[in-house]
Amino acid sequence: ESYEIMTGNDASLPSVSLDTAGNGWKTSVISNRRAWIGNVKMQDENGDTKVFGDTMVKSRVNKFDSFTINNRVDVAIRDGEDIVKLEEFADRILQFKHNTLYIINISQEFEFLEGTYKYRGIVHPGAACRTGYGVAWINENGAFFFDGKAVTDLLEKGGVNVLNQSIWKNFVNQYSMIGYDPKGKNLVIVRSYLSSTSENSGDIYLYNLVTQSWSFGNDKFGDTKKSNFAIDWDGDLIVARTDE
Repeated sequence: ESYEIMTGNDASLPSVSLDTAGNGWKTSVISNRRAWIGNVKMQDENGDTKVFGDTMVKSRVNKFDSFTINNRVDVAIRDGEDIVKLEEFADRILQFKHNTLYIINISQEFEFLEGTYKYRGIVHPGAACRTGYGVAWINENGAFFFDGKAVTDLLEKGGVNVLNQSIWKNFVNQYSMIGYDPKGKNLVIVRSYLSSTSENSGDIYLYNLVTQSWSFGNDKFGDTKKSNFAIDWDGDLIVARTDE
């Protein structure tokens, strides 16, 4: 079988390039029977391999492992920011950059930019997660949630701050991360995944999506290095950590 038969792509089109370490993109999601990848290394029109940090590329329908330059989705390029993470919910791609969030509607044949949110970006992939109700993420400006319709700040309720902004900024830093506990319907925010950044790196804030309430936990994860959060086969939120 030829490349064109297997992928449906013209073999002459420039494609995403993988190096010896298998790296071709920094982040990806699956939605609407396509794979979407961001911050890619690919061939340009001249055949030269380059890194396109602010570019997103989609696969053909049901062809999750082949990407070509003609399927670039450039709704927000040359803004000086690289794509940090992609998430999906309700026929939307949430494209997180360092300072800005772009929400891209993919419900129709052609994608279009639905919303641009300044100061709603993230600094590393572990600062955002998908839940059963939407997508949640954190940065020094707040804790945010997208429910498929709107972006809300979880630190506010009825126009009133439920958590003091100065307390939040003292807690959150560039190493903070968030995970979703599907059984308890909780968002878990850990102060730091590195033990060297703070003696209180294991402190957490817990936000319950049902009661919409915050609670604080002292040293719940220990002052150790931690992995990003994941959900195991039994629906439990898990994290790996060192003994150091």
